[in-house]
Amino acid sequence: MSNYKQLARADLNLLVAFQILMEEKSVSAAAERAFVSQSAMSRTLQRLRELFDNPLFIRQSHGLLPTKRAMTLYKELQPLLIGIDTLLKPETFDPSTLNGQFVIACPSLLSSHWLSGLVARLAAIAPGVKLRSIETVTTPEQTLLDGKADLAIHLDEKRGSEFFSMPLPNATTLSLVREKHPITTQEISLKDFLSYPHLRYFIPGLNTDNQGLIDFKLAKVGKVRDIRYDGHDMATLLQITRESDCIFSLAASKDDVMSKDKKDWSGLRVLQCPSELNMTNLPMALVGLSFRESEPEIRWLSKEISDSFKSQS
Repeated sequence: MSNYKQLARADLNLLVAFQILMEEKSVSAAAERAFVSQSAMSRTLQRLRELFDNPLFIRQSHGLLPTKRAMTLYKELQPLLIGIDTLLKPETFDPSTLNGQFVIACPSLLSSHWLSGLVARLAAIAPGVKLRSIETVTTPEQTLLDGKADLAIHLDEKRGSEFFSMPLPNATTLSLVREKHPITTQEISLKDFLSYPHLRYFIPGLNTDNQGLIDFKLAKVGKVRDIRYDGHDMATLLQITRESDCIFSLAASKDDVMSKDKKDWSGLRVLQCPSELNMTNLPMALVGLSFRESEPEIRWLSKEISDSFKSQS
């Protein structure tokens, strides 16, 4: 492996100055073109002579005459400077030329709020991009580390330096009951909340107990709810809610509180979860691996997801 000793001694600005001197064949003309004083260019020439251990130019009455060594250097330097200039140019990214699939881990109960708008937008600006969503588990960090997802949408929590996060609009937790349910208040007390059986959206592998956020919050206050049915089919869960006294709680966008007509929630009432569970405002975030944050594709997709959330809020 090379130790690049000579390169470490060099100053790329010297090489640019050498090229200008070769093209102008004059210290004063080179100084004017480089926007420096003539004395500064003279000092630069002296440093070039020391760097290459060669006079490089012979002064004549009509300007500078390059030495044979200077002519050779100039010829060899051209492709190198062009390559360096290309390397230093800002990276360009055109989503219309992108081809590939991105996997996003997101709670399915939230995905309907923003995913349809994103898919429609990407079809227009990035037709070669495919999206796949998977359910977010309790610890999306491992899903990202295992390469099972490119990005994850989850609660905005403190995470290690190996992850970056982008804040998203808050979510909330709603409780659905049938229209003629015995509970009549808009906000359920914790006592009433625990007095009735519950339905739960079942996510296999959520954690070792297959518990959701509500169960986790209840456990922190030493409580547990009576789960009568676990299922992953939304239509079935809503139908059971209509035909029983069961409470069905789910995470939703804040906008869903005022837009239940967008969902098949006919025959149901929307209630607020008990305040003791502190689930009215759930800070959400888009999470990814820090080492991928600089990838143009990830930066672009992250912004598109964020914009999709905001446009629906």
